[in-house]
Amino acid sequence: KELLESNIQDEINHDLALNYAAAVHQVPGKIQAEADKIAKTWIGLDRHPVLKAAILERSVFFVLLPIFRFLGDTGLRTTSADISRDEMTHVCAHSMVAKEVGATSDKTLNQLRRATVRWVVEPLLAENENKHLSSNFWMKCSDSLYKTGKAAGLADTRASRMPAFFESDSRNLPQYA
Repeated sequence: KELLESNIQDEINHDLALNYAAAVHQVPGKIQAEADKIAKTWIGLDRHPVLKAAILERSVFFVLLPIFRFLGDTGLRTTSADISRDEMTHVCAHSMVAKEVGATSDKTLNQLRRATVRWVVEPLLAENENKHLSSNFWMKCSDSLYKTGKAAGLADTRASRMPAFFESDSRNLPQYA
């Protein structure tokens, strides 16, 4: 219970950081409205909340965070690195709890996962010489993470790179409070 409560507090902090990033990048109202609708759909889906968290973290966020890392600015890359450390623990904990309570994924959860990732990567071309600019690459990674918990295409995320604070304009660094 303490671990799950700690994970919730982490997610509150992640949400705060991502909202700061959205404000800095001036996310258009239409896109924010679409994101809010997707979030409402996830929240309203009648499935165990820990199962939904496990699927979101493993096969949606583990795709979104590398997108921030490879395609984002310094602030998004740093935010991605900060969140990734927590998410590794969350995925493990939530997957174990979901299994323990007998909560399993289904066609509806899988379709919602794919629709969520598709919404994020739809501006990208299906194929591109740069794999990080290919929507198919990201969807394949999400599919693999969903099915097996692994994505060979994301092996290069094992090596971390953290920009030093003095290498970045302070307006580009993430804020958490």
